Amino acid sequence: MRFFAALGALAAAAVCASAQAVRQPWLPVALFGYPSADFNYLYQAIAAHPEINFEIIVNPSGGPGNVNKTELPDINWQNTILKLKSYPNTVLVGYSRTKWTYGNRNATQNQIEIAQYNRWGILRPDLALDGVFLDDCPWQEELLPAWQDFGDRIHAGTGWRKEGPWFNSPSYRNGLSYWNPGSPTSPGFYGPADRIMTQEVSYDYAPLEWVFRAPNAPREKQAVLNYYQGSYDANLARRVANNMVGTNLGSYSLHAIGKDYMYNVIGSAFPSAVDLVAKSFQYYNDPNNLYSGCGQYRF
Repeated sequence: MRFFAALGALAAAAVCASAQAVRQPWLPVALFGYPSADFNYLYQAIAAHPEINFEIIVNPSGGPGNVNKTELPDINWQNTILKLKSYPNTVLVGYSRTKWTYGNRNATQNQIEIAQYNRWGILRPDLALDGVFLDDCPWQEELLPAWQDFGDRIHAGTGWRKEGPWFNSPSYRNGLSYWNPGSPTSPGFYGPADRIMTQEVSYDYAPLEWVFRAPNAPREKQAVLNYYQGSYDANLARRVANNMVGTNLGSYSLHAIGKDYMYNVIGSAFPSAVDLVAKSFQYYNDPNNLYSGCGQYRF
């Protein structure tokens, strides 16, 4: 994934939610490592917070694996998917890397991977995912036609999940089409996409007094992912959680990943980071708490 620490489209000042309820939190989680004991931190957070929906990006092998075939993931990934789906507050999308960063892929490979993820649910309905996460997307309007095709293919799939938070959400379309340019994108991309990750950045670099707002973009379709490596600063994470919840975006996350390579592990601080989001959400939705200003500790 690409990481953008400073973006010209960031607002010049933080934009806080007014004194009214904010949306139920949806948290993107990049699950790129092989199933291990570290996943227990994720299970712990999911079980502790039924009020939060977790958008989990599963990545068995830089994609579904077994490209040009129709096999299911290996038994450990199958068991992981089944366990994740046993919780009522999870959404699962399959990872597919596009060519726009590395240049060594073509659209056919992504089409194959979209079909392969969809086929999991045809071969084994209990392994059905909610859709596909397309990584390293472009943001230029002239590249939209190819991406319209990806969106159409995802939405046309017959093997996607027909239960769970995405299926029951007001924004539901068959096949969750989730894209990650990691930066502001042309408004036209919000038609074929159901969710666009408009910022992906380390939380210690994230502008704390500025809240990201992509121009002319539906806020409920935007996602933000803040990650950390190394030493975990709870006060800084709390401040970021307040700002992210206050933007009232579609989804946002403090992704506590530990010291390993990006997203390969779920760090031990992940449940604490999710606790911060939950506390901020609770505070924003308490009618007795009237707040002003931004970037302040509110709980």
